[in-house]
Amino acid sequence: MEQKSTQDYLKAIVRKEFVRLGAVAIFGTTNLALYFSSVQLVVMVLVAMLYIPCVSTIAILGKEFGWKATATISLADIATALLIGGLAFRLLTLFI
Repeated sequence: MEQKSTQDYLKAIVRKEFVRLGAVAIFGTTNLALYFSSVQLVVMVLVAMLYIPCVSTIAILGKEFGWKATATISLADIATALLIGGLAFRLLTLFI
C-alpha cells in the first residue's frame, strides 16, 4: 500500500468515510482517477468497507465482550479486509 493510502486507513478508524474524504483532501481534487487506477479505487473501497470497525463500534464491543475479544475481532477484521483486498486486486487486474 502507498503511504497516503495507509494514512487514509488509519483515519478510517474514526469514521469509515475518511478513507475517501482523506484521499480527496490529500490530493486536493474529487477526481481520484487522476491518482488511482480503477482497480485501486475498487480495492480501496472494498478494504474500507471490510476494515476495522470505527471507534464507537470498538467501544461497544469492548463493553459487551471484553477488550481481549475486541482486540481479536479487530485483528480478524483487519486480516480479512487485507486478504480479500489482495485477492480482489489480483483478480481485478486480470480483467481490467
